[in-house]
Amino acid sequence: MSLPKNSVEPIYVIDGVRTPFMRAKGPRGPWSAADLGVYAARALFMKSVIPPQAVDQVIAACVNPSEDEANIARIMGLRLGCGIDVPGYTVARNCGAGLQAIDNAIQSLQLGLSDCSLVIGTEVMSRAPLICPPLVADWLSAGAACKTTWQKMKWLSQIPLRSLSPIISLKQGLTDPTNGLIMGKTAQEIAYHFDIAREEMDRFAVASHQKAHYAWENNQMTEVIPLITDKGTIIRDDGIRADNSLQKLAQLKPVFEPYGSITAGNSSQITDGAGCLLLATESFIKKYQIQPMGIIRSVRWTGCDPKMMGLGPVQAMSRILIENQLHFEDIDLIEINEAFAAQVLGVMKSFSDPVLGAQYCGIDDRFGPFPEEKLNIWGGAIALGHPIAASGIRLVLRALNGLRSQGKKRALVSLCIGGGQGGAALVESV
Repeated sequence: MSLPKNSVEPIYVIDGVRTPFMRAKGPRGPWSAADLGVYAARALFMKSVIPPQAVDQVIAACVNPSEDEANIARIMGLRLGCGIDVPGYTVARNCGAGLQAIDNAIQSLQLGLSDCSLVIGTEVMSRAPLICPPLVADWLSAGAACKTTWQKMKWLSQIPLRSLSPIISLKQGLTDPTNGLIMGKTAQEIAYHFDIAREEMDRFAVASHQKAHYAWENNQMTEVIPLITDKGTIIRDDGIRADNSLQKLAQLKPVFEPYGSITAGNSSQITDGAGCLLLATESFIKKYQIQPMGIIRSVRWTGCDPKMMGLGPVQAMSRILIENQLHFEDIDLIEINEAFAAQVLGVMKSFSDPVLGAQYCGIDDRFGPFPEEKLNIWGGAIALGHPIAASGIRLVLRALNGLRSQGKKRALVSLCIGGGQGGAALVESV
């Protein structure tokens, strides 16, 4: 848990960048999670007066690193040239992993254990591994113990043919082991309980694509760096569909339940991407004479019913507002990760409808109606994608750059988290 507000000096965001988010289209992506994280961080150091050697710790968020990327933070720190004496560690809190890495860095900085921390969130969902089923693993282990030709022949005859199909780790990871619900079904639960119609979800999804397209066309996505590949340069997030429409989305079949309303069109995309931030204390800022992007005032976490995990942002944002004595009218911008349209709509209705808010989230109406006009004004994960551990970085970056471009002061950032949790952060421009 973050330290109480104003108990220590504020923590500054020096700068940050992210790669374009790339929709998984079938084949494995050409980059590993470490590749994308290193690419983003190198670009950040190239535009900053801070050299890699000035960083005193690397904190990475990655939920699905490759099999050869154990403690991916350490790997990236060494590849970046931060120095062999600079430690690195990796965190995972499902969709909240990127924000968790930021929170860990804040705590270290506030406690005086660090002066400047590099935070990286990276995820390559297209490379999520296939897992060997337990029966096949047992069979392979038995084969390793065979000594004679006869034993090996007998072993081969016992191959568990019915169990050869691999387990899809991405699907397994997106399924809550406490209730057996894949994340899309938790969104369906919210749609049922909050009486959210499919057309309402599809309308929200179309707006996400339209806003993201407008943001790119008007040069708003200033935090995104070009990604140079052997096949050309990727400049934009490639999941945005400028021609999306209610008519097109209405043709899609439900994904998670035969008669449900959650479709691929009103859900976030399976995506590869990375982002990074440099966080520092006030004394470090003064030493290097830096004009920072902004301040992270507080980060808060909360739990909720795993069956309706998408409501996690309600209590997390409520806690931020209460502790900082704020109402929605005091917030200039709001960024909520669009895991599913139903999920974000459920969050909005929890704040705007006192009955629903009290029944499902235990909140009252002290915050005022939810200001939809301040929400995700540059689009969200339905259009941009949701590379799990990178999303928290993206939200904070977009909020800070958005405040700066609009001359505004304060933004609220939040995510729902698989397993029934919510995370939120209050950020301010400088």
